[in-house]
Amino acid sequence: MGAALTHQPAPEGEVLEVSVTITGKPKPKDSVVIPFARWGGRVFATDYIEYDLAVAKDSPLKGFYYSPFKGNDSKEAKLDFKKGEGLDQFGREQVSGPEPKGGASVWEHRVIGLSSYGPGILPGHAIVFKGAKPGTYKLYLDNLRLRHADGSTTPIWTSGKDTKAKKIEDTEFFHDVKIRAVNLAEVGK
Repeated sequence: MGAALTHQPAPEGEVLEVSVTITGKPKPKDSVVIPFARWGGRVFATDYIEYDLAVAKDSPLKGFYYSPFKGNDSKEAKLDFKKGEGLDQFGREQVSGPEPKGGASVWEHRVIGLSSYGPGILPGHAIVFKGAKPGTYKLYLDNLRLRHADGSTTPIWTSGKDTKAKKIEDTEFFHDVKIRAVNLAEVGK
């Protein structure tokens, strides 16, 4: 396990907006997986996944996380980040749905080591809501990429052209799922 790199967030142009309304009292086993990108390349033990994340002002700040997955859609997705894995540079497990350290409307750069996943593939990329408290969530993601040991990067999601999303049907707890690319200037409005 290497030390995670730290960089300042640098969102620009289009960013991915993901929103969902959660009602009732979902338990931790209740979840919705929202696929937004596909990528067919390989990862190595020395690679990191990194991205920029912000949460809207009027949104709950935690209860969701990014995870690579295997499978063809949200119903059969086998999530890569599980309890005890997918730790970011602050030591937070992604499955715990940690809130950004700066709070609402502040971009945070997350870096997650992939030593236990390489060599291998990370074909699907999703935002997961798992047992979150009721409310309307809106988050923004940009610059999802692999960072290699030599410092080079491989982009996975950088703009709307990279969005690979299907309509997510409403369930008992998760409603009105929306995935779209928006201009950075629209964030927070």
